[in-house]
Amino acid sequence: MGGEKPFSYEPPPEKRFAVSPDAYSRERVRVLTETRKELEQEFGIPIAFSLFGSLSKGKQLTEESAPESDVDLTLFLDIDALEQNAARLFSAGGPLESAYVTILREEKMFAAMQMSPREHWERTGLPLSAYTPLLQQDVPTRARWLSAKRVACAKVEERLMEAETGYDDIASDVYALPIAMTGPHSVAGVLEKMFLLPPRGGVVSREMRAFQNHIARFFHLEVGGGLKKYRQAFLRELALADPAHAEQQWQIVRKAMEETERPKTQLGDALQTQYPETLHDALAYYGVDLANRESDKAA
Repeated sequence: MGGEKPFSYEPPPEKRFAVSPDAYSRERVRVLTETRKELEQEFGIPIAFSLFGSLSKGKQLTEESAPESDVDLTLFLDIDALEQNAARLFSAGGPLESAYVTILREEKMFAAMQMSPREHWERTGLPLSAYTPLLQQDVPTRARWLSAKRVACAKVEERLMEAETGYDDIASDVYALPIAMTGPHSVAGVLEKMFLLPPRGGVVSREMRAFQNHIARFFHLEVGGGLKKYRQAFLRELALADPAHAEQQWQIVRKAMEETERPKTQLGDALQTQYPETLHDALAYYGVDLANRESDKAA
């Protein structure tokens, strides 16, 4: 008893994802689903949510435990679509104008101060795997994405606090990442950068762990739709690549999912199938039909 955490729980051994039927958990998922839709309509760009942690693994919430249970959410903002809609979103009267003006001023100040990349990275709250390619963008582009991130995360927090979710923002973990169909912010782009990390003699470095967590977030429990097309684009690309290399890449993704979602857990047969063992299994599991490519394009 002494080492047991308060309100501890055991995730279901036969299901990779499960949301408890209690009112607090269901209300949290409902609010997140509606908020994703609201943000997508407000911004006019693709936005996706994925859940990680206890809410996605069946932890039962009560009046006592709900305030102590966080919402581990990844909020994906399509950075390419954001740039394509920049004139509408960030110009005078646009929904992101105010945040953009503030963050653009901050970014220019950081540049004038010659702030070190590490100091600047810590201010953004992004993992190195997402921050590095974002740093290579020009200041206005970077400021636009950080503005959208700030506004979107604030709205998620606000909606969770307003509803009867038992949610305490002190225990929040709402995380935002850029996403794209192609390029450095796509699933394939993140994985490619991971391959470029220098070997550490079998030791998992901090950078490697950041990349593993980043990749796994693309494949956590999807909330309200939006992630399917990005996953399928990645898997379709793998299916057309050199078979040996493609299989190696899928194994990295699979390992990242297992180690972040079920660390130090011996997976039973039922659960094992929910972490597709081969690329062929993954294509079937995520609904990629290579014989009819039009059928798997819907988000």
